[in-house]
Amino acid sequence: MSFEIKNFKGIKHIKIDLNKPPYGKIFTLVGLNESGKTTILEAISHLFSRNQQSYKDLCDTSSYLPSEDPFDLIPITERGFFTGNIVIAATIALENSDIVDIENFVNEKLNLKLKIINNAFSVEKHYKFQTSVRVPTPTYWSIDFRIKEKGKHSFKKLNSDEDPRWKTIVEYIRDKIPSILFYPTFLFEIPQKIYLENNNSKTTSSENVDSKKNNYYRDIIQDILNNVAKEATIDDHIVKRLKSKHANDRRAVDALLLKMSTNITQIVFGLWDTIFDNPKSKKDTISDKKEIEIKYNTDSNGKYYVEFIIKEDNSYYNITERSLGFRWFFCFILFTQLRSSRKTQTKAQALFLLDEPAYNLHSTAQTQLLESFLNITKNGSVIIYSTHSQYLINTKWLENAYVVENKGLKYEITDVNSYSAQKTKINITPYREFVNKHPEKTSYYQPILDVLQYTPCKLENIPDVIMCEGKTDNYIINYFQEVMLALENDEKISILPGLGCSKLAPLIALYQGWGKNFIILLDSDKAGLSAKQKYIEDYLLPESRVFTLCDINVDWKNLKIEGLITKKDRLNLGDGKPISKKCLDRIFQEKILLKERVGTLSDESQDNFKKLVKFLNTKIKERQ
Repeated sequence: MSFEIKNFKGIKHIKIDLNKPPYGKIFTLVGLNESGKTTILEAISHLFSRNQQSYKDLCDTSSYLPSEDPFDLIPITERGFFTGNIVIAATIALENSDIVDIENFVNEKLNLKLKIINNAFSVEKHYKFQTSVRVPTPTYWSIDFRIKEKGKHSFKKLNSDEDPRWKTIVEYIRDKIPSILFYPTFLFEIPQKIYLENNNSKTTSSENVDSKKNNYYRDIIQDILNNVAKEATIDDHIVKRLKSKHANDRRAVDALLLKMSTNITQIVFGLWDTIFDNPKSKKDTISDKKEIEIKYNTDSNGKYYVEFIIKEDNSYYNITERSLGFRWFFCFILFTQLRSSRKTQTKAQALFLLDEPAYNLHSTAQTQLLESFLNITKNGSVIIYSTHSQYLINTKWLENAYVVENKGLKYEITDVNSYSAQKTKINITPYREFVNKHPEKTSYYQPILDVLQYTPCKLENIPDVIMCEGKTDNYIINYFQEVMLALENDEKISILPGLGCSKLAPLIALYQGWGKNFIILLDSDKAGLSAKQKYIEDYLLPESRVFTLCDINVDWKNLKIEGLITKKDRLNLGDGKPISKKCLDRIFQEKILLKERVGTLSDESQDNFKKLVKFLNTKIKERQ
């Protein structure tokens, strides 16, 4: 899936491609305040407005909601006399299984044979204006159908303007497109009573409860139920049993709610304790101290509802009585991790748009929270999240990161009156391209830190690092650490890649100035050997800080890091042909992201990297 946005507020024209190598499921928008990150997420959310409505139902205030007035989407400088189109477009590719499903649906529902000519198609939402007055326009679907009616011998084009069957097919395809779910915040007030019977009226018949909001949370209860019993439904396995006069039905409900309570406790507090590094976070002790109970009751009208209750140290608390950080975290789990695996008649996938997630958690919690994103994307869901915090940037995802800049805003000017919203001009650049535009930066990560205007404080725990020549070394070593060897965090070495063997000097000076521990790993080719001598002489480094591959193993003379993978293995990775360094980068990066193995690597290749990681681990600890 990819997106193209034109003339939306401060966006003139940008593109975001989620389907280019390296293929990932988590995308980061990096930029300072007022750079335009929220505007990009908001634009994407407008593509299918039904998602905005569902989010609106949760909010008790409109302060977080995107504007529903299309006039507000016109660039500020042109609001007085705007003639043109605001366009939000998505390009979507159908999988083979989708095509089979669509063809079967058309055959059964419309008694037609169908051919889909273009597997990849676009959906465009237009807001057309004539001198700032909106001209109604439809949403455009550029998908080409051919149909064959019963008794006919040839296929003919199905015209969208003239044939209602086209709309029927498109509606079916729409349901197969991943939902776009925009969350500017997770600070929702969870209702104390979540009614179990679905109600489509404006309010429920009990205590004037907002029905749409209640139904949203009722779906969350259904998600938790499906986590413990895949085929169970609230109506059949809870409500009907509660209304039954048989004692065994009530006992069955009690057993089911107990399982649901245990499940949500393990998900929420298990991850909560991990994020905050709670020593009592083992599974066998979580429920001894803290539990989330899902309890049922009836209101004054005899209507059944459930509520979330927290049990801790023999006391009961309402969710609203917990800290702001915990309430944010609890809603985050409900609306992302549980929602991403929702059982539906179509796909469970969703595209989550998260605006500045976890901004109210401390830095360590922000870093740990990133690991939970992987749980959300396990079933194929995708996340685009924005941040201006260095703690919410995972270096493994940088190739799928975008730098967002407001060209109309000069951050080096401290005068608050120097900024005008009318000067807004939002630009977005893939991180790889951004790095290429800044060749003077030594560290591959440095441009991100520059964008965030990052400076470490004196109390910050700067990790010991292995400085290496570039990102190839980083990807390959980390692949063997994390995927092949599955090392725990406290066993792994931290890799700091530069932009070449001769460009590590600023990083060395920086770590020396900070008084932090580091060692340098270089290739054992001519350039690497020369760089080793230069760093030792220029920075008075002991030889116990600078190593080439042949210092580790004399058999590795004249090798680069990729040379530790046998020639035969490299040919296998290239499907029998020599593989380029660029392709090798992408293969290992993708496998790190997906936590998957790279085919079958020989024992020799694996042993080489076991020796390398063990050597580096030993040497960095010797320096401590």
